Amino acid sequence: MLFLGAPLHNMPLWSLSYEMSYYIMFAVCLLWGRFLVLWLVAALAAASVLYPPSTTGAGSHFISALVLSIPWITGHLIAEWAEYLPRCPVSFGVACLVIGLVYARCPLTTEFYDIFRLTGFALCCCPLMLAIIQRDERSYLSSEGLLLARIVLAAIALLLLWTISPSPFLTKVSLTIAAAFAALVPLTYIDKGLSLLRWALPGLVFIGSVSYAIYAMHPPVIALTAYLGRELSGAAKIAAFSIVILTISYIMERIVQPALASWAASLSFKATVRYAALGPARFKGFWKD
Repeated sequence: MLFLGAPLHNMPLWSLSYEMSYYIMFAVCLLWGRFLVLWLVAALAAASVLYPPSTTGAGSHFISALVLSIPWITGHLIAEWAEYLPRCPVSFGVACLVIGLVYARCPLTTEFYDIFRLTGFALCCCPLMLAIIQRDERSYLSSEGLLLARIVLAAIALLLLWTISPSPFLTKVSLTIAAAFAALVPLTYIDKGLSLLRWALPGLVFIGSVSYAIYAMHPPVIALTAYLGRELSGAAKIAAFSIVILTISYIMERIVQPALASWAASLSFKATVRYAALGPARFKGFWKD
């Protein structure tokens, strides 16, 4: 799995091998803290010099996985340093997320997994993630500073959108309106708008809890819905797809995944007991203070 690309018939699963690589590297970080610094330096160097890779096969996959780990490391650092970073309001995070949608449409290469657009969007998501994590009572940054940050971020994004983005004209217009709104509307109004959406919070939480299963399963479900419901209207197909994908995702996330996690934990416990039963002599180095 570590060296395989995306499955031909379900492209969203391209990320599984990358995730497996990152889990292994994060495990190394737990054992040796400085490895994270080496990992970040190597990822930035690879992004500057080696990406997009000119080779194919395992070498190309390794370079891509290394470069695309930059957003993962960024999220880890945000979570680790949250209490030391300036306090960020949720409304500012939402505004940055909207502006990030513009960066997501601005690749610097012809690669679909373009590191600039993916990292740009990931960085724009960081203020919202930071606002959700932070729970202290410190004061926010000044409204003038947050306004300036939004304007600069949106201006750069729109410049890239209208110069290098291959997006259709109507998409560019829609993103321009959204980014201008996110950059110029006072945060107090965004806060009021978010408060009006609290009624939808339980539904959004549910969607979030099964979001990965939705992401992983939507291509085959779309194909199945289109094939079996070819006589249905467009609205009926959307309704059928929504019901099927939510049902499958709920089963995977709430039933299958906990069962597998429990099974894996049971195996781990049994393995620990078995090896411990062989006697402390095998682990004499481990038991030393």
